[in-house]
Amino acid sequence: MALMTTKRRTVERAELDPMARQIGERIAMSRKAAGFATQDDLAKAIHVVPSTVARWEKGLRVPRFQQQITLCRTLGQSHEFLFGFVVARAS
Repeated sequence: MALMTTKRRTVERAELDPMARQIGERIAMSRKAAGFATQDDLAKAIHVVPSTVARWEKGLRVPRFQQQITLCRTLGQSHEFLFGFVVARAS
């Protein structure tokens, strides 16, 4: 099992909050679909540092509410989808 290091301790990936992990996966998928090739590209567009986007995508952090709104607008996704209130449909 993959280990991740946080400032306080090393944790197994499975220990992370499943909801945060799902949100991170949706942010990463939406970032790529919106044409932001890298986390750095998205970070510049929403005025945060790249490590913040990396933490979101890894499920280590969840964006604050104002950041959530900015992300939804920038990525062209609804809040309900991006933050896990709607199940993604298979194509």
